[in-house]
Amino acid sequence: MDTRTDASGRPARPLAPGPPTAGCRQPAGAVVAAAVGAVLAAAFLALYLWAVRSEDGQSADIDLLVTLQSLNPALGPAATVLRPGLVVGGALACVALGVLALARRRWRSLCAAVLVVALSVGGTWALKELVLERPYLGAYGYTVNTFPSGHVSATLALVAAAALLSPAWRTPASRWLFRLALLAVAVAACVSSLLEHVHRPSDVVGSVLLVGSVTALVVAAVRPPPAPRPPTPA
Repeated sequence: MDTRTDASGRPARPLAPGPPTAGCRQPAGAVVAAAVGAVLAAAFLALYLWAVRSEDGQSADIDLLVTLQSLNPALGPAATVLRPGLVVGGALACVALGVLALARRRWRSLCAAVLVVALSVGGTWALKELVLERPYLGAYGYTVNTFPSGHVSATLALVAAAALLSPAWRTPASRWLFRLALLAVAVAACVSSLLEHVHRPSDVVGSVLLVGSVTALVVAAVRPPPAPRPPTPA
């Protein structure tokens, strides 16, 4: 029995056990992130085998692309500007966030962001140009391989990098606004590539799966700690 007393001579209350430290949660978090990365990579391969390597998949892919073109008269002009503009704007935003992270010595977050962009963009180019092929299985458009989309992968990789480099916002509302802005950029990149008649839906979804897998695996390996939250004003 604990017989310690406080300054007044009364028995002291036993100290409650504190919460586990962040270091105790890191291994479990890394395992989950690695598992998510592996699942997304498997989904990427399954999508390629169905949508690109099978006749039914190619047919469904083109049918969905034709259906989405009903949005082109209203959104087509904006898509022409957004498709290249999002990559440039995302790169500039990530440079600014990277400088801020560098000033605050957030080395692991900065390293993770650089790896996500480099591996996503480089991996997309290698897969599309060197590894994957699109066979001719009927009159379903051109046979040049466009899976996955380079523009979508680049934009989504910059979105993921911005999320990893996210600064410490003062209020929960600020954090949610930042996340919603990143989500809006990601959706705009996907839609604009479809409306520009450059990529099929499978190309866009493939980029989402590829960047998601790369991001999850990088987080599992580097595990950048969350940005410290500033104290809430009284």
